[in-house]
Amino acid sequence: MEYKEYLEEVAELSKKVVDPSATDEYPDSLHTPGQRALYDNLREDEDLARQVDQKVQSNKKDNWRGDEAKERDVKRAVYEALEEYDASPNKDDVEDTFNLIKSHTSEY
Repeated sequence: MEYKEYLEEVAELSKKVVDPSATDEYPDSLHTPGQRALYDNLREDEDLARQVDQKVQSNKKDNWRGDEAKERDVKRAVYEALEEYDASPNKDDVEDTFNLIKSHTSEY
């Protein structure tokens, strides 16, 4: 690869790091970083990512992080969303998805 092409590729990658929406790798219906993270971690399934996001958004309570009862409600929402999609979600999938959501502090 020539140096100029290399620099152009590095510049394009850096744009995607700074602004993930600069990439066309995500479906148009996934607008937020949290939705995109769900998409990346749930088999790149747009419907499932939106379903989990919607279920969590409608069931989470204020200041849910660190509150065991409220966290259980969020986990239940994740489980229900995964269950609607797949009749028997794996406990590890629920935990992994919950931890991903919990890490997106600005959105959930």
